[in-house]
Amino acid sequence: MQHEAIKYQVWSYPTSPQAGLADDKIPRILLAEDNTLDQVSIRKLLEKGNVQVHCVDNGRDAVDEARSGSYDLILMDILMPEMDGFVATLKIREEEQAVGGGTVPIIALTAYSLKAIQDKCRSVGMNGYLSKPMSARELRAVCGLFCVLPPGEGSELEACGTLPILDEEEALENLGGVRPLYDELVDMFIDQAPHLIDHLADLVRAGDTEAAKRHIRRLMVSAETIGAKRLAHLCSHIQSSLDGGNLDDCAQWTAQLPHELELLTNTILLDRDGL
Repeated sequence: MQHEAIKYQVWSYPTSPQAGLADDKIPRILLAEDNTLDQVSIRKLLEKGNVQVHCVDNGRDAVDEARSGSYDLILMDILMPEMDGFVATLKIREEEQAVGGGTVPIIALTAYSLKAIQDKCRSVGMNGYLSKPMSARELRAVCGLFCVLPPGEGSELEACGTLPILDEEEALENLGGVRPLYDELVDMFIDQAPHLIDHLADLVRAGDTEAAKRHIRRLMVSAETIGAKRLAHLCSHIQSSLDGGNLDDCAQWTAQLPHELELLTNTILLDRDGL
């Protein structure tokens, strides 16, 4: 199921969604998400729809929680510390196969809905993905494929306040409201970022962890300065992978940086054109 305006795809779901172990049972959803802003907004959004939500902030805890077998659906961020969403899903599927019985549906939460990411979601046993930022309607549509959702509060739930591509207002405030300075810093970032990203990719491939840490830190601080929220968030995960010595994951996330930079550049150009 796919729609250009609704950025999700689900390739495996039951013909009749279930409310849980009993028809009168409130659906229980496990939300594995390390970003506090995303976690709070998604949890509150689901709870407004009369859904019980339990949150964890890393993949290892998600695997532990999944063992209880009491969840109707898992929403799994793919970028998390300690254990990412891909590895966590593989471990959940391995344990389910070992004990037999059913499998809990798992939907990936990702800001990077490239085909390579979609293919990997499917290969590790996920049932689909939902791109961030998402609307309330999109979140409810996906969850409704697996759970009978009780009527929510009001006819239209609020939009999910996930990380924006660019928060110009906050960045301007941090710079004392000096617009010429902000515009100059944005231009410098757009000019320098491609070279930083290319060099970072080379360092990761070469296994030069210490130099890669310096480059990702520089990129992350610069992104935060101009309000590039999602790019800075991705940088923080790359830094965590480097700190943990996980170069395979680091290479994977580094490969997503050009795509995120393109989204940021397009957003800046649209803002300047007044569109």
